[in-house]
Amino acid sequence: MHVNRESSALTVLGEKLGLENSVIRKAEEYYRLCLAKSNLDKISDLPRAVLCLDLVAKSTGVAFDKTTALRLSTLSSVVYQKYYNLIETSLGLNEILTIPKLCVKLNCSEAQDLAETILSKYKAQNIMVEDLHHPQYNTIAVYTACKLKGIKAAKAQFMQETRLRTPQWKQLEIKFFEFVKQVGLDVELKHSNKKAKDKVKEIT
Repeated sequence: MHVNRESSALTVLGEKLGLENSVIRKAEEYYRLCLAKSNLDKISDLPRAVLCLDLVAKSTGVAFDKTTALRLSTLSSVVYQKYYNLIETSLGLNEILTIPKLCVKLNCSEAQDLAETILSKYKAQNIMVEDLHHPQYNTIAVYTACKLKGIKAAKAQFMQETRLRTPQWKQLEIKFFEFVKQVGLDVELKHSNKKAKDKVKEIT
């Protein structure tokens, strides 16, 4: 897909996906930026165009038909997600989701303090780990905090934020639950909850 033909091609794809003109125009900008990134050359024109539409839809909060997008892209779901992440990172579109933002997004703000404590202690004991900036760590810290505090947590939503496959998520989940036991956070929380309950009894 040459630059002078990208507009019509993206328009056709956008219409098939039921997207508005504003989304398509923004996707054209993303597509042009992709052409300047040599590490994206391996992504062929058609899937690149579909992925740009997907990225714009996500950033603008527009509903996106992923099933149709996968079919149009001719990619498998695994490769599609891999290329999606690659373009997102290459164009600097992947906002770092902090623990406070994640708690707000997943409606579990009461887990924030404990999640930050868990992650802080984990980082202190794993300073040699090179990818601590990866979203999986903020996400699993919040998920673990939710479980410890008995807050309802939809695992699928958390997994989506980490970009991990199910086996990878399970390994990380086990690792963090073992870690909180190792540093005694689970015991501290139980003790804190007991004191709070006792205090309520005293008041009542």
